[in-house]
Amino acid sequence: MKRIALFCFLSYLLSFSTFGQTDSILIDQYELEGVVISADKRESGIMDVPVSVSSVSGLVVERDRIVTSTDLTGPIPNLYMPDYGSRLTSPIYIRGIGSRINSPSVGFYMDEVALFEKAAFDLDLYNVERIEVLRGPQGTLYGRNTMGGIVHVITKDPGNELGLKASAELGNYGHQQYRLMLENPLIKDKMYIQFSGNYRTRDGYHVNQYDGMPVDWLNSGGGRIKLIAKPKDNSKIVLNVYGDLSNEGAYPYAVVPEEGDDLVINYDHASSYKRDMLGGSFLYEQTGRKIRLTSITSFQHLKGLQDIDQDFTPDDLLTVTQDQNQQLLTQEIRLGNTSSTDRFNWITGVYGFYQMNYQEVEVNYGEDGISRFRLPYTTYSYLKQNDMVNYGTALFGQASLNDLLLEGVELTLGVRVDYEKDALNYNYERYPDGETVPTEAFESDFSFFEILPKVALNYRWSDGQMNYLSITRGYKSGGFNTTFEQEEDRSFNPEYSWNYEFGWKGAFINNKANVRLALFYIDWEDLQVYQPVPSGRGSMLKNAASAYSKGAELEINILPVYNLILSGNLGYSDVRFTDFAPDPEEELNYADNKVPYVPDLTGYFSASYRIPLKGGFVHNLVFAANWRETGKIYWNNANEYSQEAYGLLGANISIGIHDFNLRIWAENLLGTDYRSFQFTALGNVYAQPGRPRRIGLTLSFNL
Repeated sequence: MKRIALFCFLSYLLSFSTFGQTDSILIDQYELEGVVISADKRESGIMDVPVSVSSVSGLVVERDRIVTSTDLTGPIPNLYMPDYGSRLTSPIYIRGIGSRINSPSVGFYMDEVALFEKAAFDLDLYNVERIEVLRGPQGTLYGRNTMGGIVHVITKDPGNELGLKASAELGNYGHQQYRLMLENPLIKDKMYIQFSGNYRTRDGYHVNQYDGMPVDWLNSGGGRIKLIAKPKDNSKIVLNVYGDLSNEGAYPYAVVPEEGDDLVINYDHASSYKRDMLGGSFLYEQTGRKIRLTSITSFQHLKGLQDIDQDFTPDDLLTVTQDQNQQLLTQEIRLGNTSSTDRFNWITGVYGFYQMNYQEVEVNYGEDGISRFRLPYTTYSYLKQNDMVNYGTALFGQASLNDLLLEGVELTLGVRVDYEKDALNYNYERYPDGETVPTEAFESDFSFFEILPKVALNYRWSDGQMNYLSITRGYKSGGFNTTFEQEEDRSFNPEYSWNYEFGWKGAFINNKANVRLALFYIDWEDLQVYQPVPSGRGSMLKNAASAYSKGAELEINILPVYNLILSGNLGYSDVRFTDFAPDPEEELNYADNKVPYVPDLTGYFSASYRIPLKGGFVHNLVFAANWRETGKIYWNNANEYSQEAYGLLGANISIGIHDFNLRIWAENLLGTDYRSFQFTALGNVYAQPGRPRRIGLTLSFNL
């Protein structure tokens, strides 16, 4: 309680710096600039939309070293994106709603295009304009699997002048990162092009005692080409093409000792995950006097290969390889009124997608595994092939009427009609002593039809303050389990929620302070609960529970004097099962237990102060520090294992030298020990140690 009281006090004093700063640290700050967001698929002020939303500017992404998507844990209240040991498993939790395996419960968008697979969520963030996070169900405008909310990364557009930005970074543990951005107008005022790229590598934070080699090494690189053309004053074309390649050592898991806290990673089969992504999007927008037409077409390809020691011990028990090949095609067409200042604002559209996802999982038993599980073979393995196709279409619309009955009162109504069909072609073969034994094969399909309503009422009772109240239906589609041992566990049904939210937003002291507060209650039904298969050799989802999530988010921005930015946010969520009987034949019920894998508290507090220096070779100094707080996390449904609350301190000093900037930085400066993940399998309890102290230098050049 003392820790929570302290955070509430600090949140009152500090502020979260998401107020639309420019990308130059040389600009003096005299007031908080208005943040422009696209939460309602049109540009609006963050203080004007009736939804709980946060925005992180590109400057803050660089200053606070938000290097990958997982670094958004902390800067965004009630968002938790854990490190589970590889990019293959990268779920996002918002307000306690998320999913460890299978389809996500939180949407992830890049430049208005949805990424369907969690394996694509953990991305290097570079050349970022801003990151928007909407909390609560967003199905009305954003569609499937956005029950917890969405994360939207918006990259920078090319400008009308030649631009060049480059940086090089070195740190301990062999960390290196190099970035480059080049842009140029092809036809002045008509066509612009931009090239950006990123490469990152490290030796690894943790060592495998078995062979003395680093476990979590990384090589990651990617690039984007963005072309913007304006054939006419009222039309725009945006072509985006990107590629992302990564290869990493994976899963620094250790068996938790019966006594003591020391984790020793010691297993015989080196684990890794390799991911290749390629994609592109084409946006066409035409703005008329009253109506704006927008069309977005996208294609995505993801190929991943996982090689893993399933038992994470020195014994030769089980190894697993998983090969994934996914293609996705999406199309959205929408119409809306041109001016957001109209009394009646509306947007409507149609959305469709077609996804092919092939997965091949091969399990090999070693000599120790054959002996331990008493298999009557000399060699044994099996192969499961899942060839999945799903497609869907949706009609959506949202409208707002201002000055309803009273001046400043606005009513928003929205609805989405969603249809989706899933099909699975499944094949299972066993290979005892080298023989091929067809074991099971089937084809199955099912479909979903949902209507997702939304209603919101907000009141602007002064130029700088507003309240809102919203009720929204949340929905996450069902699907197929890729691991199961019983026929009834082949598939799982959708899960649903009702989200009730009250919010208040206010700006004060001549726009030198603003506050955003949201209170919420989520009634969550038919949870797709993560459970091990009966043998314990794998996991699956089952609709086995109901739950609630209730809590609050507070963000306060203060600029007490020019160039001093104080920042803070606090997110609290109490997420509990209301009914969960893991075994219908037993009386055991986990009602009132905490839903696992999510912290009950997130906090982020930072301070940044710029000192301009005139007339010297060094012309600029910026001192910045931040504290990330993560609350208590339970690791299983029975609430037997947990990680106590912990905080991580980061700091950096930036020195402006002519056209260069030198930044000296440190993360987890206090060397805090924590466990980023813990789970039970094959009769053992495993844990993943958190990342140690990191220090380094970044040199950047901006023309």
